[in-house]
Amino acid sequence: GHTEEEPGAGDLAQFCSLCPQPTINMPDDWQQHPERYIRFTILDGNFKLVHMYMRRPENDVPLNDGLAFLRSTCHSHRAVNQRNAKRKNLRATGIGAAACMHGCFVPHAVVDFHAGEQ
Repeated sequence: GHTEEEPGAGDLAQFCSLCPQPTINMPDDWQQHPERYIRFTILDGNFKLVHMYMRRPENDVPLNDGLAFLRSTCHSHRAVNQRNAKRKNLRATGIGAAACMHGCFVPHAVVDFHAGEQ
């Protein structure tokens, strides 16, 4: 049914319906043969992508809060701020993600890289 509660972080993201999930799409005795129910995750990144800050952010019209499949991040770490000083006009210098072998993104597993490839 419907509730009045606000959805929490990741509540709207769905796991792949084809990947094995205990109590969802696996038999009760799956632990007798765990090798049959392995979930494969693919990690990939683009270290050349750059995303610049907007020149006039007051003209931005957001279609959502910008989080979608992402967790909120903390931007008050000194090390990150010092690294970004060299790239002050860039909002991100790459992106990384995790997906299942069927191509569905894993909730909370898409991130911006702020200092390129390390």
